[in-house]
Amino acid sequence: SLIRSMLKFAGLPTHHIPRVPTATESEIIIPTNEEIKTYLDASPPTWKPLILTMIHAGHRPIELRNSNKRDVDLSRNIIRIRPDASRKNQFGREIPIHPELKPVLEKLLTYHPYTAPLFPNRYGNRRGRLYDFHQRYRDKAELPKRIKMYHFRHVFCTRLLEAGNDPATVSKLMGHSGPGITMRIYHHLRKEAAERAIFSVPG
Repeated sequence: SLIRSMLKFAGLPTHHIPRVPTATESEIIIPTNEEIKTYLDASPPTWKPLILTMIHAGHRPIELRNSNKRDVDLSRNIIRIRPDASRKNQFGREIPIHPELKPVLEKLLTYHPYTAPLFPNRYGNRRGRLYDFHQRYRDKAELPKRIKMYHFRHVFCTRLLEAGNDPATVSKLMGHSGPGITMRIYHHLRKEAAERAIFSVPG
């Protein structure tokens, strides 16, 4: 915190100042495969492409909303996330299109073909109220309220790390400003793996 930093600069003790967790120190939540299936089963066909794109390409919700059809390049097999799609996406990034995502994107390109948004509403305009829609389908699926729309992006990161990709590469694909957040997910996965190993040993 600012107060803690000022005290350190002045050479004064800071142990009596309570430490307030930052947003990046919040609990890492990664929906399970079963939760993903339950959620998708409860979602209408027009909503599923957004979640599948988060899972297979790591988009942030705001990046979904700001994605355009021209950001999909099927000839190069990449989906582009422009720098102006999100304040956190300073340099932009290109994500190879996962085989399971490709038919989804191909279908989207033919839906409202004369409009710019990749994920349009029924009128062909950019979608709004993404979090409201997510809550509706999450509740319909009877999943825990702790599962936020943003957490489906963690699935993309998790699968890349579990496949053995190095955190620096994963960090770039996620559009993280640095590897710190990626490493938090990496260490979370290692902790889960350690717990599974311990509990697998018969008593």
